[in-house]
Amino acid sequence: MVTKTREAQELLRLFKCVVDTGTDVLTAFAKDKLLTAYNGNFKHFLDDKKHELFHLWKSRKLLCCECPPAGCNLTQTVHMPNWIFKRIYDETGPVERRHIVRHGSNIVQVCLHKYVTRNIAIHELDFSTILFLLQNLAKLSQTETTSLDVITTTRSKICHACSTNCYPMTLLNTTWTKLENALVDLVDPCFKQIIRRDIKQFRKADLEKEEITELMQNVEEVKIVLEELKSSCNNNIHQFKGMESRLENMSINNTEDIKHHTTEQMSFFTTQAQHAISNKIQHTEEKIETKLHETTSDIKKVKENQEKFMGKNYDYDLDAMECPVLWQIATPKDWNLEAVEATLRNPSNKDDQFKKKFVRKGSLIMLTTILASILSDSEAFESAIMSFLTKMIEDCDIKTETPGRLEVRLHLLDANEGL
Repeated sequence: MVTKTREAQELLRLFKCVVDTGTDVLTAFAKDKLLTAYNGNFKHFLDDKKHELFHLWKSRKLLCCECPPAGCNLTQTVHMPNWIFKRIYDETGPVERRHIVRHGSNIVQVCLHKYVTRNIAIHELDFSTILFLLQNLAKLSQTETTSLDVITTTRSKICHACSTNCYPMTLLNTTWTKLENALVDLVDPCFKQIIRRDIKQFRKADLEKEEITELMQNVEEVKIVLEELKSSCNNNIHQFKGMESRLENMSINNTEDIKHHTTEQMSFFTTQAQHAISNKIQHTEEKIETKLHETTSDIKKVKENQEKFMGKNYDYDLDAMECPVLWQIATPKDWNLEAVEATLRNPSNKDDQFKKKFVRKGSLIMLTTILASILSDSEAFESAIMSFLTKMIEDCDIKTETPGRLEVRLHLLDANEGL
């Protein structure tokens, strides 16, 4: 809705000044502060700073192949959001397998050659990316730091305004003065008067109806982007926390059944759990049930291997016994299911805890086994599941930038289940 109140017009003029003049000033300032030593070549700058930016993204705890033997010696503690790193680096480089180091199921060192600098100019970056690079890689004076804070705060207040009339004229006039001084402080002396004249013209501009509509739409678009950027750096954490919570609830619900299994009957499930799981499998969707029938021969092979290992009388040694676990994962549309299936089927793709027996696509179905000693320990079982899913996401190169919900069901099968 277009409004012509004085306060609304002034707020839109401020927004136009921040977007147009502010971005131009910030880009020129970044070229001077960041690229002087690289003859203005932004790609050379990113190539040289890749090691430092990687650890701002992944922290100093995860080593890379360029870290010294004593460990990462960088001192920065600020975290780079995932979307900023992916904006300037691609993950298409050749990986040196010998550069990857694991401790158990945990990766403690990665190959930095995997990340390749994108072909992008500094003026093509958005406001937030340029600001992050300046604040963390440039040597700034106190005045320059203060000026950047003023520009950032002004832009944020405008884009988060609850309406175009929410700020009084006294506050808007004060904001104009602070913004003008901040922009002037960041430019060369020969351009200071030009910037002041530009801002003076902005304040006098009579915005046309069409331009007001366009600016208000831009404000709304930037507001949406800011909200997305604010939450995107925590999306992966929230997803895994949600998964961890669901796994915790599952392990709590099954703890008593597992204890009963290990202490009294020494069988895989109590009678009640067996009936519950059998009923759930019988009522599974037709499509998934059909796929389960297709995998009968694979399950038989698993049982034969178990009998060969344990003997027909099933010597219940929890450190040697393998329990079948059926995974049912509803695959999002943006997954490359063919590639995921191929990766998981690859004999070299192994997990420390779960042994894959077969993989079926559609809704992704995997039959695995796990030691009964791990299954009987709820904390170890939960840790094994989290490790398996994390490794699957990494090995299958599944993108996690886009928020989404992933439904994962685990069926703890009896040795004879499905035969």
